Amino acid sequence: MTTSTVSSNEKTKWSLALSLLIGPVSWSVFFMAGYLVAEAACVVGGLERNVAGLNLVVVVVLGIALIAGAVTAWGAVWSHRRWQSSGEESDDTEALQPFLARAATLINILFLVAIVMTAIGMLFILPCQWT
Repeated sequence: MTTSTVSSNEKTKWSLALSLLIGPVSWSVFFMAGYLVAEAACVVGGLERNVAGLNLVVVVVLGIALIAGAVTAWGAVWSHRRWQSSGEESDDTEALQPFLARAATLINILFLVAIVMTAIGMLFILPCQWT
């Protein structure tokens, strides 16, 4: 095994390990940003504007949800491709990559569902009642 192969495998393992965090971090940022925008609008009184029949705050929060969902979906697709390309290795040390890819795919899908469900809830609750 050459040095470039080892460093490539190490980079793949680290990138897969970090891809486990894409969904949770994007959901956390979406959740906090959504509630901070709603709180700021309620305190300042910025709830008078409407866009397409929806409150402007709801539109902004749904935009944040769309970005967070896109990032999480990208993470799920990326880790799924790594899972498919890694194959099943027989060596114990090489079996870590398919496991990390599978775990990252499933965690990102779970948090994508969480983002969608949170965004749907934000459609039906009035912004000043969130906080």
